[in-house]
Amino acid sequence: MEPRVETKLEGNSLSVPSVQELAKDPSLSTVPPRYIRHHQDPPIIPFITSSSLPQVPVIDMKKLLIHLDHQEEFMGSELEKFHFACKDWGFFQLINHGVSSSVMDRMKAGVEGFFNLDVEEKNKFKQKAGEMEGLGQAFVVSEEQKLDWADMFYIISLPTHLRNPHLFPNLPVAFRLWATGIAGFESAFADKELAVAFWVRVRRRAAQTTGSPSLAEQLEIGVIPSYKQARRDQLLSSTVEEEASSNRKRGSSQLVRECKHLAPSRGKKPQRKKIINKQIARDSLEAYSVEVKNIAQKLLHLTTKALKMNPNDMRELIEEGFQSMRMNYYPPCPQPNLVIGLNNHSDAVGLTILLQINDKEGLQIRKDGMWVPIKPLPNAFIVNIGDILEIVTNGIYRSIEHRAIVNADKERLSVATFYSPKLDGELGPAPSLISKETPALFMRIGVADYYKGFFSRQLHGKSYVDVIRIHNSDEEAKI
Repeated sequence: MEPRVETKLEGNSLSVPSVQELAKDPSLSTVPPRYIRHHQDPPIIPFITSSSLPQVPVIDMKKLLIHLDHQEEFMGSELEKFHFACKDWGFFQLINHGVSSSVMDRMKAGVEGFFNLDVEEKNKFKQKAGEMEGLGQAFVVSEEQKLDWADMFYIISLPTHLRNPHLFPNLPVAFRLWATGIAGFESAFADKELAVAFWVRVRRRAAQTTGSPSLAEQLEIGVIPSYKQARRDQLLSSTVEEEASSNRKRGSSQLVRECKHLAPSRGKKPQRKKIINKQIARDSLEAYSVEVKNIAQKLLHLTTKALKMNPNDMRELIEEGFQSMRMNYYPPCPQPNLVIGLNNHSDAVGLTILLQINDKEGLQIRKDGMWVPIKPLPNAFIVNIGDILEIVTNGIYRSIEHRAIVNADKERLSVATFYSPKLDGELGPAPSLISKETPALFMRIGVADYYKGFFSRQLHGKSYVDVIRIHNSDEEAKI
């Protein structure tokens, strides 16, 4: 067996203050100058209503997978819709993807919980000097640079040998959902709690569901000041799904503030250590990572069919790639039109698969010169083509600029999973797509060198993919 080449993802980003902590200040009425961007495009296109804007295509994964095992007619098929979405939009929503709601809900709950940890706990996961991974912001290369109105937690999730030993093995307690063990709940009820995402309301429901007088007495249901009798009756008659939806609409930060006084400091010690240990934390993220990797690999296989590529041209990207995740928190802002949650950019990856955590919209894509908002479908993934797939397909599939805007009333959360080629590989157009009629549009470059150049720049537009574009037959772009 050949020794593994340990190639690291190189990059650096300067340390910046937490925007989430800044936004918590009740006296904050104006945005600090470093976040103000006077020259950005407006978040709303004048004279155009959102209902009249085009919407990204919706792709049914169940129908699409038929093409992996059978030679189906291309015209009018789901594969043709997929090809159109990648070629003309660079974005689509993926439904019937096969990832269970429990896996998605556990991931959502972990992300929400992480960003609601005390600042001292979160600071244990801040970016270190010379590293891209951790809590902070990416692409901050100077002290004068304008900052995004967001906090982000970035990690490499797969393959396992690339994981940061200071991050993944010591996941924040939020991914353990410590509250599942507070009152000695059985594991079946802990699953319900994970679905609802926050423990206070579920604890109240527990007394009714389990029929345990001692539990009801222990939880002191009748004296919780935040919930009156009418609210209690409504809660006990509602379904877990209804409560989960209600919680997400109200905003996780508000719920945590309301219920902080009910934390374990009241003397209720966790009893189910097996539910709240670190292994559960890793298992939740591990399960999600594997599921999303499987989706990415299947979609990349399908691109070879849609483009009639030689499958070997995509093998390195499909079978030996690495996966990373960026968990995003966009706090409310008193002047949302002056800031940007995430500056307009394209993703320097193969594929991006985005999971919306709560129901607040904010993702916009640049389509035909307009910023088009994406309205996430329930339980759908938002998938977009990255710069690397544009390069591999020699420009047939295009990465699209997108951005995140913020609002004044509620936080927005999401988690983006990126799938890319192995770091010690080489990147360039697929040979089977190159001919005299369709010459290569991009130069070849080592993947590690590609990322080193990408992370050394400010995030803006598609400026970096243009750097490795071949401008004419005699001159190649220089990095």
